[in-house]
Amino acid sequence: MGLADAVETDEKTRAGKKGAWSLSLQNFFSDVNEPMPRFIEFERGNTKKYERLHAATTFWADGHVRYVRGAPGMDRLCEQMSRIGQYAVNPRIKIDWADAHSDAFQPELYQPMRRSGIPSPLDRGATIIEHDGVSAADFSDNEEHDLRGWASRLPREPIR
Repeated sequence: MGLADAVETDEKTRAGKKGAWSLSLQNFFSDVNEPMPRFIEFERGNTKKYERLHAATTFWADGHVRYVRGAPGMDRLCEQMSRIGQYAVNPRIKIDWADAHSDAFQPELYQPMRRSGIPSPLDRGATIIEHDGVSAADFSDNEEHDLRGWASRLPREPIR
């Protein structure tokens, strides 16, 4: 018994037959008698491949990525993730698995983690912890601590 795909991702088709890839996936899943997972097409716009890969590496470096050692394809993914710095110098290096992995951190798909048991400042009944450099008044809803007028309290005009 294997794990099922939760989501299939790709970038939006810019030319050719739009929607052909989605139909091809639906046919494949129908042929193997499996339900089609959710399909998301990302609008990458002007984001470069290196920018997406760099964003994914920060999640790895910060410890937000956990993987199963010995899982199929994991060796190849780890090897490609370790070569992202080389890709910045030589874009001909093949790092397609790492690029596909970086889709997991697209805003349409990624859900930021929250530690269980620790209320966020937006939760009802949560209080702000004060320490050096941070005051509860900075986040208060009181009119005397209102942050909406922060621009009028600046010592100089903001640099534009």
